[in-house]
Amino acid sequence: MDKSIHQNKKAAAVTLPDASQRSSAAPMKHYQAIYRTQDPAEIASRTGLAFDAESSSFSVTLLGAPYRAVYPEFDLVPDPAAHTGSTQDGAPAAHTPVPAANGYEKLLIIRYLTEGSYALPSGKLVSYEELPWGSVYMSNFRGRVIGRLAREFGSGEVAFPALVESMPGLKYERLPMGDSGYRIEFLNNIFVSLIYYEGDEEFPASFQVLFNDTIKYAFTAEDVAVVGDVLIGRLKAHLGALKNGE
Repeated sequence: MDKSIHQNKKAAAVTLPDASQRSSAAPMKHYQAIYRTQDPAEIASRTGLAFDAESSSFSVTLLGAPYRAVYPEFDLVPDPAAHTGSTQDGAPAAHTPVPAANGYEKLLIIRYLTEGSYALPSGKLVSYEELPWGSVYMSNFRGRVIGRLAREFGSGEVAFPALVESMPGLKYERLPMGDSGYRIEFLNNIFVSLIYYEGDEEFPASFQVLFNDTIKYAFTAEDVAVVGDVLIGRLKAHLGALKNGE
C-alpha cells in the first residue's frame, strides 16, 4: 500500500438514524425485483465487487465499514468475518460491531449493484456541476451537501483532520489542498475528495467536494448527492461518538 494511503485501525460501534427506512421501501422493491434476476458473475465483473458463492453475497466496504450484500434477496448486513483494523503486529483485531446500514444506504448500494459500473479513475477530479446532469441539480447539491458540511463540521469543535483520521476503518489520503484535504474511499475503490477551508473574521468555514470523473459510471447525479448525504451522516455519527468519548 502506498505510504500516503491511510486506514484507521480503531474500531467502534456507531448507531445511525434509520428514519429513511420507510421512505426507501417502494423503490427498494423495484430494484430488488431487478437484482434477483441478474447474474452475480455479471454484477461482480461490472462493479468489481467480489462475490462469495458460499455465503451468496458481495463484499462491500462503505466508508471503512465491512458489509455483505446478500443475493438474490438483497440486504446489506455487517460482515461477521471482516475486521476494521489490525493490531500493530499485523494480526487481525478483535471483531467489533459495525454500523447497521440505513434505508438510503441500502438503496444506494442496490442501485450500484443493478445499474452501476466501476471504471479505473483517470486521475482527473471534477466538481458535481461537471458530472452529467450535475449542473441541473447543482443548486440542490450546494445546500444539501456543501453547505451542510460547513454547518456540521466547520465550527472547529472537533478539528476536521482529527474527525476524518479517527473514523474507524476509513481509508483516506491527505491532499495538499485547502487548509486540510482528504481523498476518502466511499465505496470499494470509489473515492470522494473533501477540501476544508478554515473560517476567519471575514469568511466562514467552507468545503469543496470533488470526485474522480469516472464516478459518473457508478452513480447518477441524483445518487452522487446521496453519496454526500451518506458521507455526512456517517461523519456526523462519528462526531457524536467522539463527543461522547466513545
